Amino acid sequence: MIKSISEFFNKIPDNTMLIICSLSGNPEFEISKKTFLSKPSIFLSSPENWVLTTDGKYIIESIWDQGIIRFIDITQVEPVLQVKLLLSRY
Repeated sequence: MIKSISEFFNKIPDNTMLIICSLSGNPEFEISKKTFLSKPSIFLSSPENWVLTTDGKYIIESIWDQGIIRFIDITQVEPVLQVKLLLSRY
């Protein structure tokens, strides 16, 4: 199991694009990994947004009511939680 967010992103090739989606599943726009990492809070600032890699291997989801962000590998038969980040509520 991956132990950190940086290790999670190291598994994603630099040329992989990320799709920002709304709760309804509709893709809003596509950005580069570099753009996402420059300011991830912008892309996860809404409780209904989640991020999918264009290669279909990973999902990043924000669960606002629980105050967590989950980094999930979806390449397996069942999704595998790679990193769970607890957000500060201050």
